[in-house]
Amino acid sequence: MSAVPAGNRWKIVMGLGSCGVAAGAMELYQRLEAGADPKRVELGKTGCAGLCHREPMLELFSPAGEHWTYVHLTPEAVGNILQEHVGAGTPVQDFLLEGADRREAVQKYQAKQK
Repeated sequence: MSAVPAGNRWKIVMGLGSCGVAAGAMELYQRLEAGADPKRVELGKTGCAGLCHREPMLELFSPAGEHWTYVHLTPEAVGNILQEHVGAGTPVQDFLLEGADRREAVQKYQAKQK
């Protein structure tokens, strides 16, 4: 599955590895399926991202290819991401792990993973 969204749609990829599922990611994915407009949002699933302590988490890709990682998600957070970030273009800071200003720190952390 390509990380680049098709056309002018956003892409949301939910982590559904065993740690994500144990943390409630399946319920959140079902909430995305029910709440996301398929004309605007493409949904995808992925396995382990190596950040089990941050689950449940998702990755969001804009139509322009920008990337954000959201962590420690709740049902309310998923609704806020759909409404505020996808709908209005404003990232939801309370659940944001990676954005333009956080990418370097996350990459340093992940480089230590073996």
